[in-house]
Amino acid sequence: MMADRLSSPVTEKRSESYENAIVKVGSSSMQGWRTSMEDSHTIVLKPRQDRPAHLFAVYDGHGTDLFSKDAAEKLFFEWIVKRDDYWKGKVKSAIETAFPMYDRYLKVHPQFKDVYGGTTANLVLLRNGQVYCGNLGDSRAVACVNGKPFPLSYDHKPSSPIERERIKKAGGLVTPAGRLQPKGHKGSLGLSRAFGDWKYKKAGKADDQQMVIPNPDVTQYTLTKDWEFILLACDGIWTCKENNDVIHFVRERLQQEVEPQVICEELIMSCLAAEGTAPHGCDNMTVILVCCLHGKSWKDYCDKIAGETIPAPEDGRPVGSLPGVDPDPVDDSGDADVVIETPGWIALNREDETADQSGGAVGGDSTHDDAGSTQAEPTTHSHENSGMEAHQTAGWSWFIPWHSNQGGDKGTRNDQL
Repeated sequence: MMADRLSSPVTEKRSESYENAIVKVGSSSMQGWRTSMEDSHTIVLKPRQDRPAHLFAVYDGHGTDLFSKDAAEKLFFEWIVKRDDYWKGKVKSAIETAFPMYDRYLKVHPQFKDVYGGTTANLVLLRNGQVYCGNLGDSRAVACVNGKPFPLSYDHKPSSPIERERIKKAGGLVTPAGRLQPKGHKGSLGLSRAFGDWKYKKAGKADDQQMVIPNPDVTQYTLTKDWEFILLACDGIWTCKENNDVIHFVRERLQQEVEPQVICEELIMSCLAAEGTAPHGCDNMTVILVCCLHGKSWKDYCDKIAGETIPAPEDGRPVGSLPGVDPDPVDDSGDADVVIETPGWIALNREDETADQSGGAVGGDSTHDDAGSTQAEPTTHSHENSGMEAHQTAGWSWFIPWHSNQGGDKGTRNDQL
C-alpha cells in the first residue's frame, strides 16, 4: 500500500443542495483512499458584495489542505470582487489580475510562506448573463450546451507544449510520465499552475516565468437557454472519465429527475477504485453540479432534457466539442446588458464545512445601485429562514438579517454519513 493511501477507502460524503429560480445546485465531496481530505469548494448564490453573482469553485489541495481552504474562503471575497476592474464590467480582467496577486500574498504570509504544498483553483462565475471560468491547474469545468459537452477550461499539465517550454526555461524538466521535476531534485508535480508550491517558484524570474505559475486561463461566454448545466470537479474525477462521459452520465440521471447532489454522489462512486493500488480512482473527489433552470420548475427542466435524447459516447472517443460555437472567449469589453435576477441568499462551503439555508428576494425587477451592482426587488414568497443570510465556517455559523421580506429560496443540507 502506498504511503499516502489507506487500507480501505473513506466513502462518507459531504453533500449539499441549493436552488433558486435561476439554478439548482448539488455538490458532494469524498476523501476516498487518501489519508486526508485536501479538497475544498465554494458555493455562493447572490453574495452581499455583488447581488447578481452566482459563484462556484473547486480547489484541489496537495501536500496540505491549508491552501485550498484559504482560497475557498478568500479568493473571491477578498481579491476578485475588490478589484476596480470587476465593478467596471471587466470581470475577466479582474480574475486574471487577482489570482497572481493572491499568490504573492500567500508567499509572504507567515501561515503559508514556509509550507510545502499548494492548490489548484477552478472558478465559475455567473453574472449579468455571462459565464466566466478562471482555471489554475488540473481541476476542470465543463458545460452541457444543447446536450453536448462544451469545455470551459483546459488542464494545465507539464506535458502541454506551452507549459513544457516554460518549465524548461525555468530550469525544470518533464518526466516521461508527464510530471514536472526540478533538475537535480527529488519529487515531482503532476500540474504546472497552482497557488503555493514555492519549491517550483525559485528560478529568479518573473512570477509568470516560473516552473509553476499562478496565472489563470480565463474564458467568458454568454449564458443562453441552450445551457443545460455546468459541472466542476477536481482531477479525481477527470483522471477516470472524459468530458463526454460525464455529460452523458449526468444527463441520463437528470432525465429521471435525480437530484443534483445525488448525481454528484453517484459520479464519485463510479470513479472510486476497487483497490488502493490502482493508478486512478484513489484521489479525493469533489463535484459541483449547477443546473441552469432558466426560470423553469425542476420537473419542466428535467422533462426538457428527457425530450432531447443524445447518443451515448463510445468508449475511447475523444472529448467532444460543441459544433457551431466559437471556443475562444469573448472580448473582455464588459458584461452583457442582460441581467440575471437572483434570489437573496448566500452559502459558503469548504471541505470541512456545510452551509445552511437562508432566505431573501426571489426574482422581481432589477434596479442598479450607485456602485454599479444589481439588486433584485422583492416578491412575496414564504420561507422558514426568510430575511437571513447564512454562513458556516469550520463548525460555527452566524446569521445576518439583510431583508425583512418573507421571500426566500430553498437551501438544504444533506450530509450522507
